[in-house]
Amino acid sequence: MNGWDWQPLLSQPLLCLLTFPLRWLPAGWVPREAIRRGMASTGEVVLLIDGTSGLENMGRQNFKDCVQIVDSYHALEHAGLVLAALIGKDHPDYKARHHRWAKRLLKDKVQALIEQTRRECASKPRAQAVEKELGYFVRNIKRMPDGTFRA
Repeated sequence: MNGWDWQPLLSQPLLCLLTFPLRWLPAGWVPREAIRRGMASTGEVVLLIDGTSGLENMGRQNFKDCVQIVDSYHALEHAGLVLAALIGKDHPDYKARHHRWAKRLLKDKVQALIEQTRRECASKPRAQAVEKELGYFVRNIKRMPDGTFRA
């Protein structure tokens, strides 16, 4: 399942909410539903998000002390966008580099990937497009400790 080790979670009280269709939910529904499902009995609230600012804000507003994590599926999707901007999706090394990004993301190497990519694209015509795609990682670096949560 996207590289996640779910075993530690299975031994803990677990609360799961469907959070993506926020525009269709009545105000206050998410925290009420979380309490109904037993959030008060959990030791720590972890909100798994896709990295968008809407879900980040929802987490801050509704679950003040929660830990926010960007799921690895969306991180890998954005890694592909960075590589497409950097070398092009048809480049012979695209798949191999995408695989290396996946391994490094799962080892908490987000900052190193950002720095390496910036060095590689410096003063190249694609630098602006690469920087735009890197913005996802820059904004979410604090929420991407995949290696920490897999341990």
